[in-house]
Amino acid sequence: MHTKQKIYFIPQYIGPLKHYERLIPHLKNTYDVGFLFISGDDSRRRELIEYCKHKHYTYYILEKGLKGSSKFHIPFFTPVKNRYAHSIECRTFLKTIKPAKIIAVKSRYPYDTIFKEANRMGIETITLQWGSALLTRQSFGVAAKEKTFARNIYYRLLGILFWILDLFYKEPRFGFTPAIPNKIGVFTKKEAQDSVEKGHDFRTVHVVGPLDFQITNELKQKIDSNHLFRTELLSKYGLSEDKIKIFVNLFRFHVLPIPEGYTMTPEEHVTHHSSLFKMIQTVFPTETADIILKIHPSEVKTKTIYESYKKFDIKIYHNESRTDELLCLSDIYIGDPTSSVNYMVLASGVPALFTNFSNFRKLNDNAKHFYIKHVVANENEFIETLRQFKSGILPKQYDNAGINLKSVDKTIEFINK
Repeated sequence: MHTKQKIYFIPQYIGPLKHYERLIPHLKNTYDVGFLFISGDDSRRRELIEYCKHKHYTYYILEKGLKGSSKFHIPFFTPVKNRYAHSIECRTFLKTIKPAKIIAVKSRYPYDTIFKEANRMGIETITLQWGSALLTRQSFGVAAKEKTFARNIYYRLLGILFWILDLFYKEPRFGFTPAIPNKIGVFTKKEAQDSVEKGHDFRTVHVVGPLDFQITNELKQKIDSNHLFRTELLSKYGLSEDKIKIFVNLFRFHVLPIPEGYTMTPEEHVTHHSSLFKMIQTVFPTETADIILKIHPSEVKTKTIYESYKKFDIKIYHNESRTDELLCLSDIYIGDPTSSVNYMVLASGVPALFTNFSNFRKLNDNAKHFYIKHVVANENEFIETLRQFKSGILPKQYDNAGINLKSVDKTIEFINK
C-alpha cells in the first residue's frame, strides 16, 4: 500500500487554521494533512488544540526555546541556548515525522527556525498568504516602540554574536532573520511585486489569489440554487427567511496596529460602533431585519465586550460560525475598507456598504486593494445609502469583474508542483 506524503500547515491562531482547513478536501487524496503549532501555552494555542481534537486532525506542538520560555534570563547565554534548543526540537520533529512540505503564513520568527531546518534537510518550505496583507504597522504608519539606549546596545551586541555563530551555516540559524522559502503564494500582482522588492527570487513568487474567491462564489451559487440547503443554513444560524439579513463586520480599533490618537479602549470601540446599529435600525427595524455580527476569530479574550450589543437584538456569532455562510445568506454586507472579508464580498456579489466614521482616514487608502468604489464617511450619508438599498436603487459599491474564480484550483496546483 502506497504511503501518502505528509504536509503540515502552521497556523498562528484559529483564523488561519480554518482558512487552511478548506484546502484539506483538495489535498487529502495526495497527502496526510496535519497542523503544527509553534507557540507557548496560551489561549490561542489551547483553542487550536481543542479544535483539532474535535475535528480529529493530527497536530504537533513545538515550544522549546521560544521567547519567554526561560524563567531566568542570562544576557547573551539565554538567547543562544534558547535558539539552539528550538532548532533541536524542530530538527527532531522533521526527522521523526518526515513531512514533504511545511506551509506557513510567514517565514519570520517564530517560524524561521522550522523553515531553516527544513531547508537544510531538503523539505519543501512554502509561505502561503491567508488574509489581507494590508493590516501591518508599516502600512498604517505605526512606529515601533523605541527601546532604551541600554537595550539597543544589548541587542546590537547580541546581533553580532548571532552573526558570528551563523558564519558556520549556509542559512542563519541563530539570528532572528527570516528564512528563505522555496515557494511564496500571494493574492495579487502587487503583493508579488512587493515580495520581489524585499529580495525574493521572482521565480519563487506565484499569484494564486484568495481561496475565498472560488469557495465563496461556489457557496453562493449553491445557496441560491438549492432551496433545501439554504433552509438548513438559515436554521443552523437561527435566521428568518422572511427578514432582511444585514451582515456587519467591525474594524477592531481596540486591537489592530494603528497610530496613537486613533486607537480605542474596548469600551470606546463598542461605543463607537453602537451608533452604526442605531442607524441601521432607523431604516430597518428589528421586526423587519436580522442584524448579524460576526466577531473576529482572534477575539477570544475580548469577545464578551460585545454583550452590550444584545440590547439592539443583534445576532452575535463567533468561531462556531462560518463567515462565508453568514455572508452568502445575507442581503447586504456592511464593513470597513480593510477587512479580508471583502474578498468574500467580491466573490459573492452581495450588495455592500463600506464605512469609516472615525477620524482615521488612512483606513480608506486600502479600499483600492479590494476594488471598492466608495467609502461612506458620515452618518447622514450612511442612512441615505441604506434607504437607497431598501428602495432597490443602491449603486454597486465595488468592482468584481476581474477576480479569479478558480483560486482554489490555482492554489492546489501551486502547492503540488
